[in-house]
Amino acid sequence: MNFIKLKFLNESKQIDVYYQPTHRKCLNDGKKMINEWLRIGIRGNKKILNYKNWYNNMYCNEYEVEIDNEVNLDKIFKILGMEEITIVNKVRATYFYLNTYEIALDYVENLGYFIEIEVKNYDESAMNEYDKLLQLAKDLNLNLDNIDKRGYPYHLIYSSK
Repeated sequence: MNFIKLKFLNESKQIDVYYQPTHRKCLNDGKKMINEWLRIGIRGNKKILNYKNWYNNMYCNEYEVEIDNEVNLDKIFKILGMEEITIVNKVRATYFYLNTYEIALDYVENLGYFIEIEVKNYDESAMNEYDKLLQLAKDLNLNLDNIDKRGYPYHLIYSSK
């Protein structure tokens, strides 16, 4: 790995509050991947509504919008029957590598330390980019047997059961 091309971006405290609709539960028995997440992320003074929908456990569509009226959002969530399911508190140090990869070093309260690598600039198909990401992880001497895509909220919810 060429560390000269690794650029430190920032370190931040992040709080993510996860929700699910009471009429359409995202959670399951904990044995299979949850493919949808809805959260409000607190990033300093900003609050961001985020929705992720995973495909084939490999990549996801992710949509975000900044919240500028929390009172109305609370009313909308109540009308839709949204319930809070867990809160993720983490400290994240973020780096950018080769103008392509965002590498996050996370400390998640009640879970420990994690590395998250995300492709930010796609040149090829999602599957080819995923293969290149795995090669980067190997180059970093990361143990690929420990890859876990279930997400922090999954582990917080099911590690307490």
